[in-house]
Amino acid sequence: MDSPPPYWTGAHATLRVPVLTSPAAAPPAEEVGTIGAVVGDDFIVLSVHPEGPLEYSGVCKPGDRLVEIDGKTLRTVADRALIPGKPGSEVRVTVERRGVRQSAQILRCV
Repeated sequence: MDSPPPYWTGAHATLRVPVLTSPAAAPPAEEVGTIGAVVGDDFIVLSVHPEGPLEYSGVCKPGDRLVEIDGKTLRTVADRALIPGKPGSEVRVTVERRGVRQSAQILRCV
């Protein structure tokens, strides 16, 4: 039998994994702001967070389709990267419901 890779040891084949020994060793996590909605891959709004930016704007309900962020049309899954941003940053959101578009300027929240 071949010898196990160097990261396996002992009869029980314990995997050795690097462990951070102090919180100071971890890089700080950057907060990401949200528009306050769960959006599907097809940009259909699945739910609106209570007391979130979109709920306060009054322009969006579950079932609406998110069509633009800051004037950029959302077409592909890669365009989902336009939705999150820095907390507190302003963003213009355009949604479509039954062929009618509505826009609102909102602040992303944490």
